[in-house]
Amino acid sequence: MRAYATRRLLLAIPTLVIVTMLVFFSVRLIPGNVIDLMVSEMATASGMGEELDADYIRQQLGLDEAVHIQYFKWAGGLFRGEFGESLWTGRPILPDVIRRYPISIELGLIAIIISLTISVPVGIYSAIRQDTVLDYGGRTFAIGMLAMPNFWLATMVIVYPSIWFNWSPPIRYMPFTEDPMANIVMFIIPGFLMGTSMSGGSMRFLRTMFLEVLRQDYIRTAWAKGLQEHVIIFKHALRNASIPLITSMGPMVLMLFGGSVIMEQIFNLPGLGRYFLDALNTRDYPVVQIMNLIGAGSFVFVTVIIDLSYAWLDPRIVYR
Repeated sequence: MRAYATRRLLLAIPTLVIVTMLVFFSVRLIPGNVIDLMVSEMATASGMGEELDADYIRQQLGLDEAVHIQYFKWAGGLFRGEFGESLWTGRPILPDVIRRYPISIELGLIAIIISLTISVPVGIYSAIRQDTVLDYGGRTFAIGMLAMPNFWLATMVIVYPSIWFNWSPPIRYMPFTEDPMANIVMFIIPGFLMGTSMSGGSMRFLRTMFLEVLRQDYIRTAWAKGLQEHVIIFKHALRNASIPLITSMGPMVLMLFGGSVIMEQIFNLPGLGRYFLDALNTRDYPVVQIMNLIGAGSFVFVTVIIDLSYAWLDPRIVYR
């Protein structure tokens, strides 16, 4: 297993290199230019009109060089552990990422826990009680969660309680170290909305796989031997049905990253998603590049961990 994990991690290196190239060059295709934005903002603030020199700003930011030269300088900085600096603030990007990363991680963990808490029991029960009233109810719930966008749910949660009950969720960020309870309360609602949105797909996926496993010969043999239902379900069927569900956790990481952009913006959470959105709006190229690299790196790392977990779920799997 160690050799397999080493090979997977080594193969991740060229993947990340290709990702950095795609991100670096594609981000410059976004309509608009950071120099034009800076000149417009500075001209408005100073009242100098068009007297500001765009070429001077471009030279100061190092954007006057060829794009491929900019890329090699940026990639060389990554190898030295330098994430670069924001074009707008001039601050190093790494401290901002370190400060915001725990916020996005907390939101993502809450969403995953809620998603699994809902999808696993509902998916299992729908499979073992196929075509019953509760099965139809669970499937209807799953389709509803897939059909309703989480940003719409978040907007309704903020708007209607404020109109009907004169109450709205807390939108002032409170660090966990200052007030743990207030911090958890602030994350529960966006985490619950993200978790319920993800639970629909996970529930339908688990139900389908569970139905397939329940029709296998070894499950029929277990029933014929007179084993109790909970032993068959949780000891024999669940582990094999969980392998495809675990596989789907990889793309879920990217879904969390995309969903956190919306939730952090709506609930005023200063996490990586909001940081990424602000960078896109201001064409802050170094921040956008680093955020995409973090997303790609997280996806590759989670995929390797998922692949290594297969042997624990199914001892017949041998890594070569």
